[in-house]
Amino acid sequence: MRVVAMASPATSIAAVLRAQLEALLPTELYAIAVRILAHLEAGRDAHDVPSELHAVFRDSVQPYLRSWISVDPLQLAQALGGRLLCLHGGADSQIPLEHADLFEAAAPTADVVRIKDMRHDLSTENGELLSAALTASVVRFLRGCD
Repeated sequence: MRVVAMASPATSIAAVLRAQLEALLPTELYAIAVRILAHLEAGRDAHDVPSELHAVFRDSVQPYLRSWISVDPLQLAQALGGRLLCLHGGADSQIPLEHADLFEAAAPTADVVRIKDMRHDLSTENGELLSAALTASVVRFLRGCD
């Protein structure tokens, strides 16, 4: 079995959301977001979500977030019974490149590829809609020509 992880967080999605929201939200709204995340991490619904946070925490998204929060990406990488390719972009504004380092440390047999100009959406800063380096890395990995 071969698994390809693209722009994947190495930490829980709750930790990623905390970091992202802290950088974006006013202090009071961030405090509310942290409380909502605590509810979701405890397996509970969060009620009375302010409209400013509906894009992230609306009722219809909460079951998905609760299930995602329970996932430990590094534990999954370590337990994987096959080959793992982790692709991370140096221009990713959502998942910092340090996550590639965490995957590399947790799963030393994984192939970790850092693509300098790739964004989170897999495009590049120089205008490629899909990083050619990403495509080449995936093809090479899936063909087993590494």
